[in-house]
Amino acid sequence: MKRKVFISVLGTGFYGKCRYVKNDFVSTDTRFIQQATLEYIKVSEWNSVDAALFLLTQKAKEENWDKTIVERKHFTANEYIPYKGLEKVLEEMQLPFLPTALDIPDGKDEKEMWKIFDTLLGALQDDDEIYFDLTHSFRYLPMLVLVFSNYAKFLKNAKIKHISYGNYEARNIETNEAPIIDLLPVSGLQDLTIAANDFIQFGKMGSFAQMIDGGNKGSVGQAIQRIKKEFTKLDEYIATCRMHELKKGEYIANINKEFDIVFNSDILQTAEKKLLSKIKTALNVFKPHETDENIDAAINWAFKYGMYQQAYTMGQELIITKVCNKLSYINPFSDIVNFRQFVSALLAISDKDVKNNKIEGILIQHEELTMQILNFDFIKEIRPIYAQLASHRNMINHGKKSDIDFKIMFEKNYYSIINHLNNSPC
Repeated sequence: MKRKVFISVLGTGFYGKCRYVKNDFVSTDTRFIQQATLEYIKVSEWNSVDAALFLLTQKAKEENWDKTIVERKHFTANEYIPYKGLEKVLEEMQLPFLPTALDIPDGKDEKEMWKIFDTLLGALQDDDEIYFDLTHSFRYLPMLVLVFSNYAKFLKNAKIKHISYGNYEARNIETNEAPIIDLLPVSGLQDLTIAANDFIQFGKMGSFAQMIDGGNKGSVGQAIQRIKKEFTKLDEYIATCRMHELKKGEYIANINKEFDIVFNSDILQTAEKKLLSKIKTALNVFKPHETDENIDAAINWAFKYGMYQQAYTMGQELIITKVCNKLSYINPFSDIVNFRQFVSALLAISDKDVKNNKIEGILIQHEELTMQILNFDFIKEIRPIYAQLASHRNMINHGKKSDIDFKIMFEKNYYSIINHLNNSPC
């Protein structure tokens, strides 16, 4: 069973009483935000396997934790006032588990900072669901907790379920109520930023699709879920060379439609919208309608992001398509049933086989036309280059040992052929 784990730092201050509020929630009148937050996240419904971890310096333990504390001297009134330690407060809450105090140093230097980090990490188990209270996290600890949360997600497969701050200073003096501020969206934005960066740097849409989350955001949430679906689809199309689907462009039309819903709403924060806008701009290389430009864009995408097998596979197939289109004006082609197969064989035949009259298969069935086309200038120009491209694709697909730099050779051969096809007449 996955544990739920509440984590909080206890400070040394003399804390005044108030009620903490969030939406419809109103806490018990308390000195400790920890008590209020535990009530807010309904810790009474947790199980005995769950945990609450309190990070305590020695002074915090003496001033605010120890259950033997019955009074403290108020720093302005200069008199002793009844005061109960947090350990006693938690005991009276009758939690379904025993709270744990974790000793930490004051954090005065880098060595002590890493000691705090290691103490926190050592208290976690794999797959924990973590609830952070940052209210009394002094100096750099809030930043450390945000960094730690990403570290724990990777190393411990942890899930960050809650991050909050009790703003006592912003309390309503008349009602003596202070707000609990939800900081989880900040952590979510950090995750989204990392995923967006991965998308821009590495071209993988899957991780970004998993990070964007509509939550309970109505029509916007539904739009985001549909964006995730189309992102995953496009990622799969490129990875598996689904050229027919790539050509259609429906995925981009759908993504653009859903993005319009998201950008026209007030649900997401401006910061989130700016990240999504950058992703949308990166996808503008794909067109929202059926065109070979989408296949070309997918090839460029695969090449840019190191998916060379996909680039070679789709690149070779697109060249065949372009040659088919370029030759399609010749009337005798109307008699060729397997036109694409004919063009593929035409491009693949070697000069040696032509010279030795070793024309076979579909080419021999249309020998006169074959010899005519082989003498076209643009065919003469691209055939030897295409032979290299096809050979390199074969090496990749069959895992043949080679010291060839496939990136350099693809850039040299594929774009050279495309340039010839785009600029030379038949």
